[in-house]
Order: sequence, then structure tokens, then C-alpha cells
Amino acid sequence: MKRIIQIQADVNFINDLIELTDEKTASKAFLHAAEKHERLDAANHSNNEEIKRLRDQIYRYQQLIASIEKPYREIQELLGQGDLL
Repeated sequence: MKRIIQIQADVNFINDLIELTDEKTASKAFLHAAEKHERLDAANHSNNEEIKRLRDQIYRYQQLIASIEKPYREIQELLGQGDLL
């Protein structure tokens, strides 16, 4: 079943939508965008989850680096003192 809907939107928005979807008419551009919405929304959600995972990983690496910084400096100091002997 088909229905006719009327959408009021800014002309610039409509022109941008037509350009982005490579459609010739506003109605086709809106239909194209609506059909792509679910897939793009799922991809966006997946990307956000990946970003969160990577941020967590970066945080863990930063914690690791911070935990070995003091022993590293102590070793550097000991090695430097060996040159004096």
C-alpha cells in the first residue's frame, strides 16, 4: 500500500539531500534516505561501540605506561651510574 505524505523542510536541506542521494526529486531523495536510515544507524552504533572499545584500550595502555615509568627511570639512573665506575 502506498501513501502520500507532505513534508515541510528548508530548501537548503532538501537540495543537500537531493545532492547526497543522487536523486532527481525531493520525494525520491527522502525515500532513499529513509531506506538507508536503519542500515546507517546500525553502522553508526557499531562504530560508536568500536570507538568506546579503543578508548578503553588506550586508557589501559596509559595506565601501563604510568606504572612502569618510575622503575624505568630508576633503571636509567642505575645504568648511568655504571658509566662512572
